Parts: sequence; C-alpha cells; structure tokens
Amino acid sequence: MLRKIELSVFAIALFIFILHYTNDQFYLSTTNLFLMVAVVTGISGMSAYKENKRAFSYIYFLLSSFFLVSFIVQILN
Repeated sequence: MLRKIELSVFAIALFIFILHYTNDQFYLSTTNLFLMVAVVTGISGMSAYKENKRAFSYIYFLLSSFFLVSFIVQILN
C-alpha cells in the first residue's frame, strides 16, 4: 500500500517538475520545490523502512530533513 502511495506521489511530483521547466506560465518558487522534494524523499524513506531496508530509509530521512530545513530557511528569509 505504501509503495503505491510512494509511486503516485513521485509521479505527481515528476509531472509538476516537468510543467515547471517546460511551461513558462506554470512557475514554482524554490520554496515550493524544496517542500515537494522533502515530501517525496520522506515518503520514500517510510516505504523503505516498511520494507526493512533500514540503511536506505535513514538516508531518505536524512535527505528529507535537509530539504525540510531548507524549506524552513527559505520561508524565514
């Protein structure tokens, strides 16, 4: 179940990235891109943790926290 959610969130994020870079009318700020990457890596980390791949899940959680901190710093500035 979590794997399906991970794939669907990744597909939506990929679609938004493609729209962001190909269409001038659909623009996302860097702040929103940081949040989107944080959500995608966080869900991937939960999926890896559920599949007992602890090393990968910790890497994903570390990346997710980095992007989440970057998102917060972008908001505060």
